[in-house]
Amino acid sequence: MRGTFTMGPTKNWLIAAYGTKYAMASLKHAAYLCTMMNVLPKVTILVVSEDRKAELEAAAILEEAHQVFDDIVLGRVSPDMELRIGEPAKEILMAAREGNIDQLFMGADDFKYDINTNSSSGGISNQILNGFHGVITLVK
Repeated sequence: MRGTFTMGPTKNWLIAAYGTKYAMASLKHAAYLCTMMNVLPKVTILVVSEDRKAELEAAAILEEAHQVFDDIVLGRVSPDMELRIGEPAKEILMAAREGNIDQLFMGADDFKYDINTNSSSGGISNQILNGFHGVITLVK
């Protein structure tokens, strides 16, 4: 045995919110977890718009996600809100690295995992699974 690994509660959460029913379910799951915790995490809610044309829609999704989260946690946690422009998987992974995120919550609308396929194939969920080093909560 090379060493010991002890996992404690995660401290920095990233919730990828993108307006789908599974993304909303993952946001609500994270919010409900916050209501049961004694030590609260730092929470960031992220929406990624693939281009500037969809930025207004992404901003509306971010605002709705913030409202839903706040309605559940009732002010116990004040999340950081972030909107990025670019390819969703790359932006989510970059935000996770920059924020020192140790738990990621996201909907798995496109999740189909096959160990026999290329690691970069599949949807955003597959790319995140292959690129994130931390706890991932996928909701489908």
